[in-house]
Amino acid sequence: MQKRKEKVFLMTDVVGGLMQAIKQAKMLGDLESTRLASVYREQGMSTFSVPAFAISEVEVELKFAVAEPVEPARSSKAGVESMLPGLRVKISPETLSGLNPEMLSSMRIKFSPVDMKVFRE
Repeated sequence: MQKRKEKVFLMTDVVGGLMQAIKQAKMLGDLESTRLASVYREQGMSTFSVPAFAISEVEVELKFAVAEPVEPARSSKAGVESMLPGLRVKISPETLSGLNPEMLSSMRIKFSPVDMKVFRE
């Protein structure tokens, strides 16, 4: 039986992926509110409140095992040079369940929205 290769991920990609998923969920909620407002107008219900979808905060507990440290390097994705080292981590439930509990780490991440003003020029 051939051993399956374990996937490892950069921690920055994992956290960035979570942030991107939350941003996309908020955008989909905004699009649905816009669609409902249009439906309400068309149905003569413009005096009714349109449901708004808000994400006040999201808290995630990430369990992982460190696979290896990563030397600082220029990121081709963002085009930004980082002087901080990174980590490659294992996050799949199958991989984590087979590890000694002492090898597992946990990180709680809280995402809270920040109001940003958008200016038109």
